[in-house]
Amino acid sequence: GDKDLSRVEGERDSRHATAKGLDNVVALAGSSLTEKQVKDAIRRGAGSFTICLDREPGKESKTVSTVYNVIRVIQKENVNRVYIAELPDLGGGKTDPDRLVKEKGIKALEEIVKRAVPYYKYLLHGTIEKYPEPMTDKELDKLLGDIVGIAVDIEDSIDRDRYKSLFIEGYAKGLGIGPEALDEAIENISRSKDRDKQDRKLR
Repeated sequence: GDKDLSRVEGERDSRHATAKGLDNVVALAGSSLTEKQVKDAIRRGAGSFTICLDREPGKESKTVSTVYNVIRVIQKENVNRVYIAELPDLGGGKTDPDRLVKEKGIKALEEIVKRAVPYYKYLLHGTIEKYPEPMTDKELDKLLGDIVGIAVDIEDSIDRDRYKSLFIEGYAKGLGIGPEALDEAIENISRSKDRDKQDRKLR
């Protein structure tokens, strides 16, 4: 119930890491994750999930999209302990766990898994990075909408508070938004989503 399960993309990645002594490393079904896989992992004792996908130059947006989808699937099963481990750029194209282990050793992969960040921190940084400076007023409004939207989707209250703290401490001042305004925006959208859910149930 407290085991951390690391998910990588390739079968060879997981087998190589396992052979080198890193426990609980399994492969995704391609680059996706199914609810059945998550339920099976939980049944076998997984209490948290660490996602470690390949690093491919030019495919960053696809990787981020895959991570978003994997997070959603895991959270549908009421698991909030989800972490994201990002591989370093080794140069010369794609970096996957198999290559990292071959070139840097199993300790390098172990350290990356150990230092994985919570999913909400990954989502925050990834969202901020989508909008390079200088931003137009429209881009700023879109960014703030994205920031609030992520907060609304974080169901665990502790994770949500930590997410808000990360944003306020790291970015809010430069974007011209205070904690009270952020809380109010989150509350308004949350109420709207709750009403939509009730309407759907009623229909």
